[in-house]
Amino acid sequence: PSTDRVIDNYRNLIPNQSIVTLVYEPERGFIFGGSSIARGGGSHPTETEAHFFAWDTERKEKVIDFPVTGNTAIVAMTAAKGLVFAVGRPSNTLFVYDVKAREMIHRVMIPYGGVHEISLGLWRDGLIYGLAGNAIFTIHPDNFALNRIGEYESGISCGFAMTETGIYFGSGVHLVRYVMLET
Repeated sequence: PSTDRVIDNYRNLIPNQSIVTLVYEPERGFIFGGSSIARGGGSHPTETEAHFFAWDTERKEKVIDFPVTGNTAIVAMTAAKGLVFAVGRPSNTLFVYDVKAREMIHRVMIPYGGVHEISLGLWRDGLIYGLAGNAIFTIHPDNFALNRIGEYESGISCGFAMTETGIYFGSGVHLVRYVMLET
């Protein structure tokens, strides 16, 4: 921003799709991403499956790219312990990708309702937190166990910001904070 110019611009990494989720995975130095078949601007989708990909920041090239069968978007993503956790829509499936082995090692449907866009994050307690339907849930990065830890009956409609004290999200016109406590 201080130079008021674009440093690098990489176009059409996933042709005919929008890139909607990104996460940096420090062990390999890759930026992982997920796409959506939606192209924006009133256009109509020409593709049928979202893609999961990785960008090598040193070589400045895409090094991994494959479609995620049965999903039109990868709506949320985070990284922990050499793994990338991503959620596909409409299947509402959590995918766990092992960065070192370069393979998907786990898949499970999240049973708490549709996962909200950009709503996964690693907190200082080592757990991954997310929002789905009206639920706040965790994913244990060692065994991939899912656990609903809270519910907001008025509904979760958008947002996800995690601070030292909680998770913030939108519920209609309200901003809500779910308090995080050390265990």
